[in-house]
Amino acid sequence: AMTSPSSAELGALMQAAARAAEEGDDARTEPLLQRVVALNARDAEAWHMLAVIAVRGGRIGDAVDRAKRAQQLDRRNAEYLNTLGVAYSEAQQPEEALACFKRALKARPDFVDGHYNLAKVCVKLGKAAEAEQAYLRARRLAPTKGEVAANLATLYIGQGRHEEALALMADARARLPDSEMLVINAATALSA
Repeated sequence: AMTSPSSAELGALMQAAARAAEEGDDARTEPLLQRVVALNARDAEAWHMLAVIAVRGGRIGDAVDRAKRAQQLDRRNAEYLNTLGVAYSEAQQPEEALACFKRALKARPDFVDGHYNLAKVCVKLGKAAEAEQAYLRARRLAPTKGEVAANLATLYIGQGRHEEALALMADARARLPDSEMLVINAATALSA
């Protein structure tokens, strides 16, 4: 069967977009993805990539709209739910974000970013016990992710649990690259 020119064109556009995305070139990636969704409004992955770019660019309204499009096309996709949750969180809609992260984790219980983002939004909502559980789950799944240790330490400092915080800080310091040392040093200074 002959493929329609549009499907060949779509394939080529998505390949070009993927290459640009790998190079971290959002300015080149975004217009390619916009052509993809103009040709095929049901391309969930293109909408998702567009949402991620909007989150990175701080265009929160766009991020929510695009992430919703992706998620409506593929309702149980944990990545799409996670991105929609991040967009809602940035849009100061923490309750909506919480619901998205919980749905993402229902679909994929071992999703580290889902647990990490759930923890962060629980902190925003003043749900410290839930935040701690989510950080601990993320830590069990990804013991080398230093940001988890650093954020959990900050939570413990807020609760006056300084010994536990310092132990986590030492662990985070051993694992994180220099770029994140400032965060850790600030948290350690807080706990001193």
